Amino acid sequence: MLRNISQTEKLPFLDAFRDEVMRLKPVAPIMVMETKQTQDILGVSIPKRTQLILLTRRVATREENFSDAGEFRPDRWLRESGTDLMTHDPRAFMPFGGGPRFCPGRSLAFLQMRVVLAMFLKNFEVELLSVKEPVQERLSFTMYPDNLVVRIKHRR
Repeated sequence: MLRNISQTEKLPFLDAFRDEVMRLKPVAPIMVMETKQTQDILGVSIPKRTQLILLTRRVATREENFSDAGEFRPDRWLRESGTDLMTHDPRAFMPFGGGPRFCPGRSLAFLQMRVVLAMFLKNFEVELLSVKEPVQERLSFTMYPDNLVVRIKHRR
C-alpha cells in the first residue's frame, strides 16, 4: 500500500512500463504546432506561422531512435545510457509534447499513472480474453482500443 508520495519513486519498472506503453501506443499520437519563424526541415522551407501536424508515434517507433522499435520492451528504459549497443533516444519520445510548450500537467499525469498502476496491479489480475476480431486502434480526439476484451479479477 502506498502511504506517501515518496514511495512512488521506488517503482522504476512501473515508470519503464508506462513509458514503453506510451512510446508504442500514445493516447494522443498527433501534435499540432505552429512555426514561430521560417524553418528549413530536410530541405523544405516552412514559412513562419505555418501549422504543422506531427505524428509522434512515427518517430518513437523508428529503428534509428529505438532498437527493436516495434517490440514492447520496458527494460529499455531501465538501462544506463551507453551500457550496451541498443539505440535508445528518449528525445524521440514525446507523449506530452516538448520544448517550452510541453504539457504543464505532465508531472502530475506521470505521478497519477504510477499510483494507479501500482494500486491496480496490487489488487487485480487481468486476463486477455480471446475474441474473433483482432484489436484495432481508433482515433477520435485520442487513440483508444476497439475490440479489446479483458477480464479483471480481484486478487485475494
